[in-house]
Amino acid sequence: MKRVKVYVIFLVATLLIGWLLGVLRFENVLFDIFFKVIFFPFGFLYALYESYCTGAFSSSSCFNNEFLQIILFVICLVMQSLLYYLVYYKIKKHKKNAK
Repeated sequence: MKRVKVYVIFLVATLLIGWLLGVLRFENVLFDIFFKVIFFPFGFLYALYESYCTGAFSSSSCFNNEFLQIILFVICLVMQSLLYYLVYYKIKKHKKNAK
């Protein structure tokens, strides 16, 4: 049960930071860079996909629906928080075995 609590903490933190940087990245290029670096690889892939779908070079309106973009954004952040949790757990397990 403790693992679930730790993951939920990672999930909430990732969603809050992701939402904040996701909103601010349209205001300033620096926040866009932070978003892509902090949320590598899933947030970076989402940003690339979003720029393709909303850009002038898009051959279709793949995800121009805002509801689907929000769902894809949340899925990417959930996967990113899972990645953060797995890295945290691996480091914690390694430190425990080293003692």
